Amino acid sequence: MSDHRRTPARPGKDMSRRRRIGIASLVILIFCVALVLTGRKIASDHEIEARGEQIPAAARNVAVLPDGNLVFAPDGSVAKALTDWLENNDGTPRSFEVGEGQFQDRAVEPIAKAKAHLPELVNMLNAYPKLKMTIVGHTDDQGNAADNEKLSLERARWLENYLVQSGIARDRIGVQARGALDPIADNSTPDGRSRNERLTLIFAPAG
Repeated sequence: MSDHRRTPARPGKDMSRRRRIGIASLVILIFCVALVLTGRKIASDHEIEARGEQIPAAARNVAVLPDGNLVFAPDGSVAKALTDWLENNDGTPRSFEVGEGQFQDRAVEPIAKAKAHLPELVNMLNAYPKLKMTIVGHTDDQGNAADNEKLSLERARWLENYLVQSGIARDRIGVQARGALDPIADNSTPDGRSRNERLTLIFAPAG
């Protein structure tokens, strides 16, 4: 009878086989991890794309100031016109009408809706520290000229004091009283008179 005893495997070959198996397992593991990460990235990209349908519309309504603060500045608003001018102005002063319906009857203090925009004005002045402004007070033509001039000055002074209390240096702010001299609407109608009861802001970069 012939001897068919198996020759023991050499230790070197056994180690090489285990090493190949280990490397193959590692490759499979890396491949699986890559698949998981790729799946997460695809899901994240889809989420971003889905959110992106809403972000551009909102982003158009927000302006980023040089100091990083954000202000609400939708197209067509005074804030939008002002931020565009601040970013691109050539040194020429620019006048901005804050908007109609700022005051209730003969009040000195603006209505709540008008005051809600003032923090944005403070942010803009802080972001452009060399900017100076003049506040011009106006009234409708009701009453006598002296009373209208006094009221328009009080309105301009009110905003000046608000800005100073908010940290804006007083030497950056000027005030003017125009009374009923510069109407922007017909004083013969309630709506026109309401529009004329206003403040105008004139901005100019410091020399």
